[in-house]
Amino acid sequence: MSSIRRLLIAGIALLAMVSPATAQRPSPRAAATFGGSFGDGGSTVIASGSFGVHVTRHVGVELELMFVPDLEFRDGDVLPLLEAVAMAGAAGGLDVRRILPILPVEREGRVVAFFSKMVAEFPVGRRLRPYLVGGGGAGQIKEEVRFTRPIILGGERGSAAPTIFPPPFPLVVKRSDISLALTAGGGVDVLLWRGLGAGVDIRYVRLLGQNRDVDLGQVSGRLSYRF
Repeated sequence: MSSIRRLLIAGIALLAMVSPATAQRPSPRAAATFGGSFGDGGSTVIASGSFGVHVTRHVGVELELMFVPDLEFRDGDVLPLLEAVAMAGAAGGLDVRRILPILPVEREGRVVAFFSKMVAEFPVGRRLRPYLVGGGGAGQIKEEVRFTRPIILGGERGSAAPTIFPPPFPLVVKRSDISLALTAGGGVDVLLWRGLGAGVDIRYVRLLGQNRDVDLGQVSGRLSYRF
């Protein structure tokens, strides 16, 4: 069998598989979730909104925006922040070779992430819609650290007297990090009336940043509408 004939047969077979999928009209849908997050940053609320289309009965694509407003980090990774304080002290004419490491009393953060996802749905009867979802995108991790006790630096150049930096307290240091965002999970929707559905969404989210990584689990209630 010639190579051209093989290519023609392969092309016909591919079209036969694709045609049932493309024959179905794309079905747009929007969804919103609100629930709880646990993992790095403790337990807090999490919310998201998404919009996408189902190109077949089982497969679709979605875009999602996720927001976690209040994370409380409790680790001891304060070296970059102390370095920032040291740089500020050096600019003010202080000898910053000695720093007393004092852990922050409050360390808070928030996450905003954008995902592009694939959705696989497995209808059961007329109303039940279990699904699996996975994808990736970009996220922003914002941190705010409050030092409520003095940070003792070396004295002014040429002087042995210690300097407490900076007055007044508390000292607030902020930083922002753009990260790779990944998500995977699933859930189930129950159709209530026409295109309106409600259900439960369970998800794992991982953000890979330069300053820190964040692992989050989420359990959310979900409302969706199919146009």
